[in-house]
Amino acid sequence: MSDVYHLTRVAFEQIVAQARSGFPFEICGFVGGPQTGSGLTIRPATNISSHPRDAYDIAPEETLAVLLEFESKGSKITGVYHSHPNYPARPSQVDLRLADMPNVCYLIIGVQARGPRLEFDLRAYRISQQKAYEVQIELTD
Repeated sequence: MSDVYHLTRVAFEQIVAQARSGFPFEICGFVGGPQTGSGLTIRPATNISSHPRDAYDIAPEETLAVLLEFESKGSKITGVYHSHPNYPARPSQVDLRLADMPNVCYLIIGVQARGPRLEFDLRAYRISQQKAYEVQIELTD
């Protein structure tokens, strides 16, 4: 696995826009690309958590539908993203425990309310055996 995750600027901007519109709730979704370490497109998902201000959950049937959708386009799930409203962009203990997709990058966007404006910090991690390893995000055109 690479220690760099290549993400298109368009996908980055879409994640930020979704985090902005979903604040103060956690948003989530998938990133698709042709290979591990490459994120070209995003597919927002529905957060079905009963505590959406501080947790996210994606229905298994939605995950399967996105997997099939990406595969039909010659792509695969290379990333899973979610936001942390008013919390740093690092995996929580729950994130570490629930990370169950091998070979994907987990992207977390921290959203901090600073008065009337929001600040965003997107970071990426590989998570294995409940340990997180930060990887660099490289934005591409």
